[in-house]
Amino acid sequence: MVTFIEENGQLRCVFDGPMNTTVCGAMAESLQARIDAAGLPVVFDLHGVDYVASAFFRICLVAIKKVGGEKMTIINLSPTCQRMFKIAGLGRIFKLAE
Repeated sequence: MVTFIEENGQLRCVFDGPMNTTVCGAMAESLQARIDAAGLPVVFDLHGVDYVASAFFRICLVAIKKVGGEKMTIINLSPTCQRMFKIAGLGRIFKLAE
């Protein structure tokens, strides 16, 4: 699901497995609470993710609204996930790094 690492003045959220609707629904509230409590720039690390559902896009949008666009980055996207973000029109909203 998600592991949290606070380092170098950032909260890194490391996701693992498919981010489908069920998984996203189960973790959304605790993820947002952790982001709120940390009060740090956020990095979503999708190294172990090969699928993202629209529910994950919603999680990303809520997070970027809370921390601000300049304080959120999404890293380690697989080519498939990167393409999904771009098709959804979110490639220009988020800082995406492979």
